[in-house]
Amino acid sequence: MSAYKQRNLGIISLPTDIKYRNWSKDLTKRRIENDSQLEQYIKYDNKYRLNKNTLAVYEFKQNPILGKYKAVAFDLNRGIVLSQKSTHAMMQGLMRHAVHCDMIWQRMLAREAGVDIYQGIVMYNVLYFSMHAFSGNFFTDWICLHWIKDFHVKRHDQAIFNSIALDENGLVYNFAFDSPKPNLTKIIGQYLFHNHYYSDLYYQHMLQENNRDCKIVCVRMNDSLNLFL
Repeated sequence: MSAYKQRNLGIISLPTDIKYRNWSKDLTKRRIENDSQLEQYIKYDNKYRLNKNTLAVYEFKQNPILGKYKAVAFDLNRGIVLSQKSTHAMMQGLMRHAVHCDMIWQRMLAREAGVDIYQGIVMYNVLYFSMHAFSGNFFTDWICLHWIKDFHVKRHDQAIFNSIALDENGLVYNFAFDSPKPNLTKIIGQYLFHNHYYSDLYYQHMLQENNRDCKIVCVRMNDSLNLFL
């Protein structure tokens, strides 16, 4: 069974026309401000927080879209979500409401795995990765690796992430981010290992607590990013 069926995506609310499958920070700002065809896909939500259906988030705090929107999230079910709050506020909302996310425990596990916890957040079956470490303020772009199949660095100044196929016709979104860290591949590999380590511990915990099998979705590194559901 394909990944998109197993994840029960429902209706995809993002634009599916081929010209809207490639995104970057510059393209996002230009299209939202000038492309009237996108209006039907745009939602305005100042309470939006990252969730399992988020694909990517661009930060516009320094140069707000339409003069007031500081963050844009690409959400499979909500569409293109504009918020007057920054990615910092989105992440704070996520951390407040994700009751299973114990950051103290995560930091302990990260130290054991030799991973810088301030580059991403692992939450069992989801993995949020910041393009620049978010220590102290969270003001950064985010890519959600649990939807990503692979990525590559172009000319050493842009990283492009390709999603898994999201429908039977091979719908794929590509998100570009400028000025990636020079050791991006190594950092992502570390986080994939951290995700596997963290998810495995949680799986064992659930077995002990509930005495029943529970399925954990892990993201792992092979030749590229691959999803094993």
